[in-house]
Amino acid sequence: MQKKGIAIQMNLPNNIHPASFRDPAGFVFKNEALYYRYVSKRYQQHYEYANSHNVFKEAIEKNLLLSFEETDAVIINSIDHYKTLLPQQIDFITYPWEWSFEQLRDAAIVTLEICRIALKKGMILKDATPLNLQFVDGKFQWIDHLSFEIYQQGNAWVAYRQFCEMFLNPLIVASFTGMEAHRIMLAYPKGISAKQTAALLPFKSKWRLHIQLHVFLQAKMQDKQHKTIPRSQNFTAPKILRIIDSLQACIQSLQYKTASSVWGNYYDETIISQAYLNEKKEIIRNILQTIPYQSVLDAGCNDGEMAKLCNAQASIVAADADSTCIDHLHTQIKQNHIKNICPVVLDLTHPSGAMGWDNSEQNAFFLRKEYDLIFAFALIHHLAIGSNIPLDKIAEVFSKTGKQLLIEFVPKEDPKVASMLLNRTDIFVHYTRAGFEEAFCNYYTIIFSVKSNTTERMIYHMTRK
Repeated sequence: MQKKGIAIQMNLPNNIHPASFRDPAGFVFKNEALYYRYVSKRYQQHYEYANSHNVFKEAIEKNLLLSFEETDAVIINSIDHYKTLLPQQIDFITYPWEWSFEQLRDAAIVTLEICRIALKKGMILKDATPLNLQFVDGKFQWIDHLSFEIYQQGNAWVAYRQFCEMFLNPLIVASFTGMEAHRIMLAYPKGISAKQTAALLPFKSKWRLHIQLHVFLQAKMQDKQHKTIPRSQNFTAPKILRIIDSLQACIQSLQYKTASSVWGNYYDETIISQAYLNEKKEIIRNILQTIPYQSVLDAGCNDGEMAKLCNAQASIVAADADSTCIDHLHTQIKQNHIKNICPVVLDLTHPSGAMGWDNSEQNAFFLRKEYDLIFAFALIHHLAIGSNIPLDKIAEVFSKTGKQLLIEFVPKEDPKVASMLLNRTDIFVHYTRAGFEEAFCNYYTIIFSVKSNTTERMIYHMTRK
C-alpha cells in the first residue's frame, strides 16, 4: 500500500525491483541471481517487535509467510540501512488476474490468517493486497515481510477496506454473477468498491448477514462520503479479530457455480478416448525419461494430467484459459500436497501483459521466464483453427519461450478438428502435417515423432535451433 506524504530519503540502487518503490520501510532488490529485501531504519522498531514476539517465526512455521534469513552478504551503503534479508527465492511470479476463484479465495484466507497471528501478538497488517502473495511450494504465502506494524489500541484495521475491495468483493461478485474471478481482477486491478459491488449483486444477496455488513452497509457509508471504517475509533484487537472471523466466514461460504466446462471434463465427456489418454501418457512418460529438464511450461494444461508426469524436482507452470480446469488442478495440488506445479489461468491468445507504473511493476507473462521444456498437447488446433493463428507464429512464440518442445499435432481427420470445422469454411490450407512440420522446422529441429495407435494424432519432440 502506498504511504502518502512519505518518501524514502536516500538514493535507491539501480537494481531495485520496479514494483518495490512505494513503501518507506524498505524495498526488494536483485544482486546477481538473487533477490534481497532492504529494511530501513524507520522499520526497525516494528521488525524487532515482530522478531521478539515470534510473529515471523509462527507465520513461517505455518507455511503462511515466505521464509527468510538475515544476511550480510550484500549490503547497500546508506545511512538508512538497518537489515538485509534473503528470502526464499520464488521460481515464478503470478498475479491476481491469473488466479481462479479457488486460488483467490485461498489467498484471501491466508491474508486473514496472517493478520490473525499478528493481532494476537500485538501487531497488524498495514496492507492487504493480493500482490503481496505468491504461490510457493503448492500454496499461497505472504511475501512482504515489512507489512507488519505494531498495533495501536483504539485504531481500526487500516487495511480493511483494501482487503474488501481486492479480495472479498471480487469473490462475492464472482459467486453471485458467475463472472470469472481473474477477469474481475483484470478489469479492477485496484479492487471493486463496496458501492460498485452492491450495484452488481442480486437482491437475494442482501439476506446474507456478512454481505450486508461488509458490502451494503459500507456502500451506504461511502455514499455519505465517510471512510469505510475510520482509522481511529474505539477499536481493540478482539474487535478486529471478530471482524476477521466474519470476513473469513463470508469467504468460506461463497461458491463459484458455472455451466459445465468442456475442458474441465475433456477426458471424460469428449470424443477423446481413455485408451488414447493412456497411450499418450505412456509416450510422454517415456520421452521425459530420456531428456534433461528443470522447468516446464504446460501450455493448455487442462486439469494437469500431463504436468503430473514430470519429475518432482522440476518446476512447472501449468496454464489454461479455462478457470474451471485451474480450480480443479489447484484443488488437486492442495489435496495431494504437490509442491512443484504452479497453476495459472491464461489465454495464450491474450496473455497477461505488462502492468503497473510505467508498465514495469508486473511483467508480461512470456517475459517472466524461459523454460527448458514446453508441453503443447491438444492445443495447436485450437490456436491455428479456433483462433486463426498461423502455425509459424505459434512456433515463433514457443521458440522464444522454451528450449525443447513436446507437441501434439491433431490433423483435420481427427473428430475434434472435424467438429470445429463443421459450421465454418475451411480456409486452413496449410494446416496439414507437412505444413506443421515446415512451420516449426524454421525454429526447431525435430528429434523424433510418434503416431498414436488409436488416433491419427502425432506427438513430436523438438529442440530449438
